[in-house]
Amino acid sequence: MTKKTTARKMTKAQITASLEALKADIAIAIESATTMRAKVQHALVGCVSHWKLTGSNEGLGDIVNLFISQLGQGVNLKAVKSWAEKNLHMMEHADGKKLIFMAVKVADLDTKAAAADLWWKHKPQTVFSFDQVTAILALVDKNTKAEKTAEADADAEVKMDVRLTEKLAELAALANSIKEAA
Repeated sequence: MTKKTTARKMTKAQITASLEALKADIAIAIESATTMRAKVQHALVGCVSHWKLTGSNEGLGDIVNLFISQLGQGVNLKAVKSWAEKNLHMMEHADGKKLIFMAVKVADLDTKAAAADLWWKHKPQTVFSFDQVTAILALVDKNTKAEKTAEADADAEVKMDVRLTEKLAELAALANSIKEAA
């Protein structure tokens, strides 16, 4: 037997107190996210600074790759990798599993520019995978062909939903923008 949960009657003061507690939780979450972004930025710039100060990137690649792998979910890893490519002059290894350094002179490292280049502004994260983008574009193409067939044959049994067509056009525009950004 399942137990039904019902909202209990709350006074205006209780509702206000609950909302205030929720606002406090949200403020803590925002502060935590902001702190995390700043700490990731600090660590990344520290990598540039270390290389610039020591004149050596020996062991640094392992540290950068470990850092990226341990950041995990909740952080836009594509953005972190993009930042490392730009500011640490790294590129993806042929195996696609790690970043490696390109040939660069220490004099080409710019700690100030790296500090000003916020990692989270790189490569916006998308909820779509490339396969989903391709599938959306194929669906839009099919819909467009069906519309043209229906227009050519006025007696056709196929009736296209105008709202569906509009939504597919919006999805196509989004999918194309994602495809171009990739």
